[in-house]
Amino acid sequence: MLLFCGIIETHLNFDITEGLRNNLFAQKDISLLDEIVKNRHRNVHATHDSADWYNKNLKDLNDFTKEYVGMLNVLQYLDFIKWNAITTKFEV
Repeated sequence: MLLFCGIIETHLNFDITEGLRNNLFAQKDISLLDEIVKNRHRNVHATHDSADWYNKNLKDLNDFTKEYVGMLNVLQYLDFIKWNAITTKFEV
């Protein structure tokens, strides 16, 4: 299971891969979020010297401008999730 999808599944008991199967976002969009999840420790606990952190980071702002639209696609999909009190589950 994908990292980001696994987190959503674990915490919300909701499978967002339905959005992937319905072409509401692409695999590359999830891959970006997986990369953020994998690097969360480094991103949170970066040294105070931003040059040191930047030299270890493989991404730059050019990557962000290419990838943020895909990230927004996934987040928009998540924004459609609603709690169904009858089924006691999250649904789109």
